[in-house]
Amino acid sequence: KDYYFTDFGGVGDATTLNTQSFEEAISTISQNGGGRLIVPAGIWRTGPIQMKSRINRHIEQGAIIQFSSDIQHFPLRKTSLAKYEVTPPIWGNNLENVSFTGQGVFDGAGQAWRPVKKFKLTEEQWQQLQTQPGSALSDDGKIWYPSEAAKHG
Repeated sequence: KDYYFTDFGGVGDATTLNTQSFEEAISTISQNGGGRLIVPAGIWRTGPIQMKSRINRHIEQGAIIQFSSDIQHFPLRKTSLAKYEVTPPIWGNNLENVSFTGQGVFDGAGQAWRPVKKFKLTEEQWQQLQTQPGSALSDDGKIWYPSEAAKHG
């Protein structure tokens, strides 16, 4: 059975945060035994998306799932007795029959999360990277972080 993301309140305007709509859509499809979630063209901004079994996420051409660059949208979650980690953009446990189809794009906003090592860039690229507002360097100056918060985990 096909389910349309817009029927769950999804708004592809590049501004609206669609995390709750993804959660509702995926939970509904899962409770109904599975199906295909169709995401039409648009820019669908979101926080983390929890995967569930027996769901095909069909991202149509012209659709961009744009993960938020705001770390506050990705809460800490307990992964074992004494371990916590930031919720990844796409995650799930003990899944089966999961697929991603279509011509759309998932943009993980890596530039907002990923540290960059100096030795991987030219000197010009390294200098350019350091002009990013709010960014920080490691104490030894060899790793660039997109923010002080990213630097400190």
